[in-house]
Amino acid sequence: LRALIAGNNRITVPQGVDIELVKYAEQTLADQLKEYTSKIASAQSLIDQRKAAIEQTEINITRLQQVIPVMEERLKAYEGMYQKEYGSKIQYLELKEEHINKIQDLGALQQQRIQEIAALKEAQTQHQALVAEFNSRNKSELALIETKIKSYEQELIKANNRSIKQKLLAPIDGIVQELAVHTIGGVVTPAQKLMVLVPAKERLEIEAWVENKDIGFVNENDSAEIKVEAFPFTKYGTISGSIKTLSQAAVPLENVGLVFHARVSMERNIIQVQNKLVELTPGMNVTVEIKTGTRRIIEYFLAPLLRGINESIRER
Repeated sequence: LRALIAGNNRITVPQGVDIELVKYAEQTLADQLKEYTSKIASAQSLIDQRKAAIEQTEINITRLQQVIPVMEERLKAYEGMYQKEYGSKIQYLELKEEHINKIQDLGALQQQRIQEIAALKEAQTQHQALVAEFNSRNKSELALIETKIKSYEQELIKANNRSIKQKLLAPIDGIVQELAVHTIGGVVTPAQKLMVLVPAKERLEIEAWVENKDIGFVNENDSAEIKVEAFPFTKYGTISGSIKTLSQAAVPLENVGLVFHARVSMERNIIQVQNKLVELTPGMNVTVEIKTGTRRIIEYFLAPLLRGINESIRER
C-alpha cells in the first residue's frame, strides 16, 4: 500500500518473509498499478480530446471573426450598387443570407466553446477525483492495517506475558517427580505444591521413613546399607550410605502409623550390572538398613530367654 501511494512499483521486503508471499505481493502491486495507470491514461486521454476540441473551435471562431467583417463590407458595397440599380437583387440577398449564416455560425461556435470548456473541467475533475479516490482508499486501508498491526502487537505482548506466567522455570536442571496435577487444564490453588524437582547434577539422596519403634536407636551420621529393589542385593550388592538428617517430629503414614522422616546420602549413584555401570535415577524404590551398633552372636540366643524370664516375673 505504501508503494501504491508513492506510485512505486517496488516494495520494501522485511527480513525473514517467505519468498512466495513476496512474489504474491509484487504481482498484486503490479496488477493494481496497471489498473490505476490504465484509468488515469483514459482520463487524461479524455482531457486531451476536450482540449483539442476547444482548440479547433477557437480556430473556427477566429476564422469567422475575420471573415464576417469582410462580408459586411461586401454586403454594404452590394447594397449601394443594388440601390443604384447597378447590381442584382438576387446576389445581394444571397450575400446577405450568407452573412447572417456566418454570424449564426459564430454564435453557435462560441456556445460550443462554452460547452467544451465545461466538458474539459468535468474531465479534469474526474481525473482529480480518480487520483484522490485512489490515494484516499489506499491511505484508509493502510491506516486500518497499521491499526490492526498495533493491535496484534499488543495482543502478542499480552500472549507472551501469559505464556511466561504459565511456565514454571526451575532454578536448576533436574528431574520432575511427584506431579500433583496430571490433567490438562487442571486448576491449582496459590502456594499449592505441584511437583518435586530432583537436581540433575547433585548426588542423589534417599527419602526414608523410620518406624516409631526404631527411632530411639537411630541417630544422624549413622551408617546404612542401601538395597536397590530393581537390582537384587544378593547378586549386585548394596550401596553404602549414612543418615544425613532425621526429623524430630513424627508424621502419620498410611498403613504404617507414626514414622520419622530421614534423609540418607549415598556414596555413589551407580551400580555395576554385569559388565556396565548403571546410573541410579530418582524414583527408584530402595530399602535402607541402618546400622545402630553391634551384638555378639550369643546375645541372639539369650535374647528370647531373657525376654521370657522378664515377662514371667511380671505375671501374677
